[in-house]
Amino acid sequence: MIVAKFGSSSLQNIEHIKRIKASILDDDHKMVVVSAFGGNKFGKKLTDFLIEIYQEENRSRKDQLISEVIAYHEDVIAILGCERDYTKIFEEASLRMHYGDYDNCLATGEYLSAEILSEYFGMTFVDSRELIYFANDKQIDVKRSVAAILKARKSYQNCLIPGFYGNYKGEIHLFSRGGSDITAAVIAYALEAALYENWKDTEGIYNDEIKSEKVYYDFLSYDAYYQLVSKGNRVIHKEAVDFARLKQIPIRVCSVDTRGRGTVIGSAKQKEACLKRRFFCAG
Repeated sequence: MIVAKFGSSSLQNIEHIKRIKASILDDDHKMVVVSAFGGNKFGKKLTDFLIEIYQEENRSRKDQLISEVIAYHEDVIAILGCERDYTKIFEEASLRMHYGDYDNCLATGEYLSAEILSEYFGMTFVDSRELIYFANDKQIDVKRSVAAILKARKSYQNCLIPGFYGNYKGEIHLFSRGGSDITAAVIAYALEAALYENWKDTEGIYNDEIKSEKVYYDFLSYDAYYQLVSKGNRVIHKEAVDFARLKQIPIRVCSVDTRGRGTVIGSAKQKEACLKRRFFCAG
């Protein structure tokens, strides 16, 4: 089984989303994690726009900003040709943005993208509040999360899951920024996945020491990646790599924009098998 995470940059236009759909239907992707939709619709990332909404004290201005978020997602639904009635989902999202705390407001982006893409991809929406549990405000309750993930896998043929948040004492609780990487890694860990694919706006992890041109690594050991993290390279959240390493699950970093093979993070014995795997979004 392959667990895939699609970041905002890979969901920034309709062409990307259509290519992802075609590939998911033709591959062993049973568990898919998504970030909020990308692009520059609001002059900034959607999560940053949601921070602006949370901080806005003027009621009429806040209403206007929330309306812009809803209208944007209505446009996405129309372009994708989704037919489901999203009235209640948008009502829930609006309440989160109007009255929710910081975590509830910021989780709205992932919640909406997952709801919409679950219909478009023909997958079952499973809220990450039902899968990822926190033991405290920073640490994941691994045992409880693994049990919930295994239960969901048995219950559904495939699952589409919002990243970035989980459940702490019954309430939405955020990871740090980039936390969708961790959501997918915990799922891969629980299911002992054959591969964890992380789709971004880069065709791999670049070697910054080569200044003349952009050259990316075909392969990095877990330790080699940690060394890059210590130098400021954070293409993948370190905690996500921690979970993958515990079960020796290889991670492939790649982009829907290119036909490159991406960078594999893992053990040496996994290198060739992962690099030989076809580029599933190259259609």
